[in-house]
Amino acid sequence: MILLRDGLQRFELLLVRRNPQARFMGGAWVFPGGSLMAEDGDGQRGLMAAARRELAEETGIALPATTELVAFARWITPEGAIARFDTWFYLALADQQAVAHADGQEIVDAIFLPGDPGYA
Repeated sequence: MILLRDGLQRFELLLVRRNPQARFMGGAWVFPGGSLMAEDGDGQRGLMAAARRELAEETGIALPATTELVAFARWITPEGAIARFDTWFYLALADQQAVAHADGQEIVDAIFLPGDPGYA
């Protein structure tokens, strides 16, 4: 999930830090997200449900059902990569007062970073 919120001067972007003990990308700053589960459903609807669920689990931010998720990008790791994944990135706008709290297990830190004023 690429989550933005309206900051004082410009949009802010949410990044979370993976647990350094994680076997994949331990310690890396990433967008919140994770795996599709059966209860999420199928197709784009299921992928969006997974994005919402993972955001809430990892950061405590539960987006209202009316929040639009926009398909932003799809990344598929190349064949031969040690860890392969096929992931969709969705863009959403959070409430200005949204505060992220790391779950303390998968995610050990979370921060909203202000956008670069050179791109404003």
